[in-house]
Amino acid sequence: MLWLYLTILSYFLFSIPDLIDKFLVSTKLNSRIYVFYIGLFSLISFIFVPFFGLPSADLIYLIVAFFSGVISIFASFFSYSGLEKFSASKIIPIVGGTIPIFIFVLSYLFFDNSLILSSSIILPLIILTLGTFLITITGRKPFDLSALKYALPSSVLFAVYSILIKYVYDNVFFLHGMMIMSVGAFFASLLFLKKKKDEIFGGFFDKKKFLFFNKTTMMFLGSRIFGGAGFLLLNYAISIVPFSKLSIINALKGFEYVFLLILIFATGKIFKYTFLEHKLNRKNLFVRIIGIIFIFIGIYILSFV
Repeated sequence: MLWLYLTILSYFLFSIPDLIDKFLVSTKLNSRIYVFYIGLFSLISFIFVPFFGLPSADLIYLIVAFFSGVISIFASFFSYSGLEKFSASKIIPIVGGTIPIFIFVLSYLFFDNSLILSSSIILPLIILTLGTFLITITGRKPFDLSALKYALPSSVLFAVYSILIKYVYDNVFFLHGMMIMSVGAFFASLLFLKKKKDEIFGGFFDKKKFLFFNKTTMMFLGSRIFGGAGFLLLNYAISIVPFSKLSIINALKGFEYVFLLILIFATGKIFKYTFLEHKLNRKNLFVRIIGIIFIFIGIYILSFV
C-alpha cells in the first residue's frame, strides 16, 4: 500500500500551491501565462539526468509520454480558465468528482475489466469520490451549467492523461517517462505564447518590472517547489499502483481539500481570502465534515476491508 501513503502525502504538498495558485490566477496572472510557466517548470525533471541518464525506451512509449504531457497542459488550461471566469466552487467539485469516474469508465472500456469491477475497487471509489465532491461544494447554488464547458473538458483530458502516463510507467522507468512527458508539456505550453508573449517576456528587459524581483513571482516559484515535489511523489505512486486501482488515486484527491481547509484556517489572516470563496457557515461546515468522514471511510475500506 505504499502507493496509498505516497498519494496522500503528494496531495498534502499540492494543497500548498493550491492556496497560492488561486490567489495568483484570480488576481495576478492570466491563465495562459500560468499554463506556460507550468510547462516551462516541468522541465526541471531533467535535473535527474546526471543520476539516471537520458530517457531511452521504445519509440511508442516515448510518443505516448510526449502526448500525455501535451494533454496535461490543455487539461490545466481548461481548469485555470474556468477558475478565471467562475468561482472555485463551480469548477473544483466537477473536476475533482468526475476525473475518477472518467478514468474508471475508460479503464473498463479499454483494459482488463475483471479487476476493475471488483467490489474492493468500486465501493471505495464511490465513497471517496462522493467525499471529494462534498468537501468542495459550497454556496447556495454550487452548480452552474455554463461552467461545464471548462470543467468537463478538463476532467476528461486529465483522465486520458492519467491512463496514458500509467501505460508509460508500466513500460518505462518512471523518471524517464516524466522527462519525456515534461518535453511534451513544454512544447504544448508554447502554443499559449501567441497573444501573451509580451507579458511573459517583456519584464526581462525592464529592471523595475523584472520578473524575479516581484512578490508575485516569488510566490509562484515557491508554489512550484511544493507542487513539483507533490508531482514527483504522485507520479511514482501512479507508477507502482495496480492499473485496476488507478481511479482510486484520483478519488483520493479529497485529501488535498482536507489539507487545504486546514491551511485556509491557518493562513486566512495572511491571504485575506478563502479558496472556497464563501464563509464556512454551519451548513457549509457540516457538508465538509460529512465529506471528510466519507473520505476516511473510503480509506479504511481500501486499506483494511
